[in-house]
Amino acid sequence: MEEVKNIDPTFGFDPSYLRPPADYVNIKHEDKYILHGEGKKAGRKIYHNTQFSAFEQQGIAQFKQVLEKDQEIKLPSDWTDVDNLKMCYSARFDMQKCIKQTKEHIAWRNDVDMHTIDEESKKLLESGFVYLLGRDKQYRPVVVLDCTKINVKKQGEKNVMRALCVLQDMIKKYMFVNYHIENWVFIIDTGGMGLFDLPINALKMIIGAMSINYCACMDKVFILNPSFGLNASWSVVSAMMDHESAEKITMLKKDKYPKILEKIPAEMLEQKFGGKVPNVTQFWPPVDIYH
Repeated sequence: MEEVKNIDPTFGFDPSYLRPPADYVNIKHEDKYILHGEGKKAGRKIYHNTQFSAFEQQGIAQFKQVLEKDQEIKLPSDWTDVDNLKMCYSARFDMQKCIKQTKEHIAWRNDVDMHTIDEESKKLLESGFVYLLGRDKQYRPVVVLDCTKINVKKQGEKNVMRALCVLQDMIKKYMFVNYHIENWVFIIDTGGMGLFDLPINALKMIIGAMSINYCACMDKVFILNPSFGLNASWSVVSAMMDHESAEKITMLKKDKYPKILEKIPAEMLEQKFGGKVPNVTQFWPPVDIYH
């Protein structure tokens, strides 16, 4: 009997093969992974089915008071305290910044184009500038961003963001599970590009948008094969970042790629990164290496 395909009209194929194995229910997070640090300098990675700290509850209450006074903001019907807290963290509990970023976030949520695929965004996904491949050891999805394939001037800022949002929406819908799997891992492959050749502005745009629209989803970022210039400047850049963000980022030369295997199984990682999966040439729909 032929298997029935459940085509998702948003993505144009059946992504059900991306769902995590049934034993995801056995994933239990350590307290320090769920929440570490205190006050505004704290970092939280798990938001669902967990207790919020007294400071977080105070922040949520303060944010709600500010929201009530702002007549411009119309919260979506499915908005919860999880959303309130994520907005607080995205702005480090600066209430004015919280309001600004919430407006941006809601405008993004309401922008149908950012959540539907068209021919241009499909072509970009098929090109492999960003693609999904594999899971880490706790079933967190792994996303690869190929810097050598990013050219915003040629591709168009909106098309790049649309493609990225469609991919991440799919991941959240099919691969995330409240509490158990709420984060993803990013591999940024620089391809050895020099500091001045890297699409710095595009990366800033992508990371900035993700920090607001997919707030608190990032678990780990591997920046691979950095040039001498990028490596040398990293100590300066990281010193200006907040500790929470800097801790998530690891830069690796090729001889250090085995460190990736501490987090991602070889069966879920491409050979070019030190894994066992043949380097992919089909990027959209994502290759099924999960069964």
